[in-house]
Amino acid sequence: MGLRMNVRILGSLEVRGRGGELALGGTKQRAVFAMLALQCNHVVSVDHLINGLWAADRPETAGNALQVYISRIRRALRNDETDIAVRHRKPGYVLEMDTERIDLCRFERLAREGLGA
Repeated sequence: MGLRMNVRILGSLEVRGRGGELALGGTKQRAVFAMLALQCNHVVSVDHLINGLWAADRPETAGNALQVYISRIRRALRNDETDIAVRHRKPGYVLEMDTERIDLCRFERLAREGLGA
């Protein structure tokens, strides 16, 4: 079993693992991770990811670039022996992890609990 990783989306994106902050790469690669984390445990389509990265300026190589970003994210997670994974699920990718490890999800749960109290 891998290390329980923490993901911070509120504020600057930060992913902390066993060795401290995980190096997620450049801006677009970090954006891919953030888009997956915002939809944790749900499939995010390739088209959604590409549109989020490039919008109207989509290069012809967008699909290949996205695959490279996903591969590098997987490598960073594997190298840190984390307990989360990025998996290919048609029509895109899914970040599989415990949502309580994401600060935004914890915040939303606590806010709902507070409203219900």
